[in-house]
Amino acid sequence: MCVERYLAVVHPVTFLKYKPLRYRVICCTAAWIIIHGSCLCCMITLMLNNINAHTWFFLMQLLLFLPIQLFCLVAVLRALKQSGPGERGREREEENHMKRRAFYIILITTVNIVFAYVPIIIAGVFIILINQYIWTFWAPGLVCYVLASFVQPVLYLHRTGKLSGFCSS
Repeated sequence: MCVERYLAVVHPVTFLKYKPLRYRVICCTAAWIIIHGSCLCCMITLMLNNINAHTWFFLMQLLLFLPIQLFCLVAVLRALKQSGPGERGREREEENHMKRRAFYIILITTVNIVFAYVPIIIAGVFIILINQYIWTFWAPGLVCYVLASFVQPVLYLHRTGKLSGFCSS
């Protein structure tokens, strides 16, 4: 999703070129295969009771995907912060509300990803450094990861108005 947002905002011509369904199906299939391969590798390392290999594999995945996601999100934030064509003469009060809303959603997503991934990365580094699997190192990272997974659905429900009993609009 981060790469798709990046293409849509920073490179809109390329995004429109690859917008047809066949390209999306190819990308989704590739992502599905990568995710299932990752799960299979994690299951095999755990079934072989090789916690050190599991931790290395998990940590390398996070260290690979976090910079890609952060690059895409920060590039989108920078693009949204700049004025678009024909907006230079406008005053700040007449700012595009959709652009500001998209900026805040991407900002929340960026903070959410950092909140989810960084504690688990720190826990993995500590486990590798001390060469011992200690559950109390993983627990705070997993709690952050689980809590961060609720942010996007809650934002969606709030935007659709389904959380009106919990949040004031």
